[in-house]
Amino acid sequence: MAVSLHSKKVYYYQCSRNKLLDESSISKDKIHSLSWNKSGENLCIGSEGYSGYLELVIPERNMQLYSQYLISGIYNKVNVSDWKDDNIFCCGNDNGTVFVFDTRTRYQIKKMKYHSHKIVGMKWSPDGRYILSGGDDDKILVHDNYNDKKIFESNEHKSAVKALSWCPGISHKFVSGGGTNDKTIKIWNLNKNTDDSKSCLLTSKDTNEQVCFVNWSEINPNEIISTHGYSGNSINVWRLHSQKEDNNNKHDIEILNTKKWTGHQNRILHAIMNSYGDKLITGCPNESIRFWNIYNSKKHNMMDNTCWNTCIIR
Repeated sequence: MAVSLHSKKVYYYQCSRNKLLDESSISKDKIHSLSWNKSGENLCIGSEGYSGYLELVIPERNMQLYSQYLISGIYNKVNVSDWKDDNIFCCGNDNGTVFVFDTRTRYQIKKMKYHSHKIVGMKWSPDGRYILSGGDDDKILVHDNYNDKKIFESNEHKSAVKALSWCPGISHKFVSGGGTNDKTIKIWNLNKNTDDSKSCLLTSKDTNEQVCFVNWSEINPNEIISTHGYSGNSINVWRLHSQKEDNNNKHDIEILNTKKWTGHQNRILHAIMNSYGDKLITGCPNESIRFWNIYNSKKHNMMDNTCWNTCIIR
């Protein structure tokens, strides 16, 4: 696992040994985003500085593949990135631009600007066709990478949208979470009329907390895991429950809270699921990382005693 603390250094933590490794990567400026490719070999490091700086490294070999400035002439930050596969990845910066790169050519292959403020959330769809992005302009956007056009835009959230996740194996459903002034989790279906964003909204749930992270569970597709900031700093599991409305023969989805855990004293700034989808890693401003067993991966049921390790990075 790679961790950065808004410094120029990337720390590596070996989860199987519960140990912080001696190896590290050093960037040119303060780091704002990290993401591994699908095989876990290459790490994308996004940092701030004049033009915005992007690096690809192979930590096990202590080798830099290449580096690149995004936009010349302006001070910028690479806030978020995500991989389509082992070769193609996208990233978003402070001025609302999405960049797509191919590591085989080492060149930028696409650039789209739909957001008016910085991009803080980004996810490729399971089939690699769509790029889902959320910004500080309170908007959610979906870009069709095959036809090279925007197919969906919504401003239903009333705050920045950092928390995004696609439904596993389905490239037309996703979940989003809003920030401090919004605090809602929303479920969307792109198979509805994408010209009218409200018709794509299946349901919305007020969580009473800033939503920092959402993950549509791969172990149980009827559940969503979320982490929060102000004011509860909690971890939640939500179950999606279909209800039939007899008056118009329409199936509606209700979001029910089934589990809630606390432990962090500060808001959970960042979180990520492991590759099996049963463990959650959370990080806070006090530089602590906690490891949570969300599911019993063999029985596919939720665990009661979840936090099994805490690590202080420095």
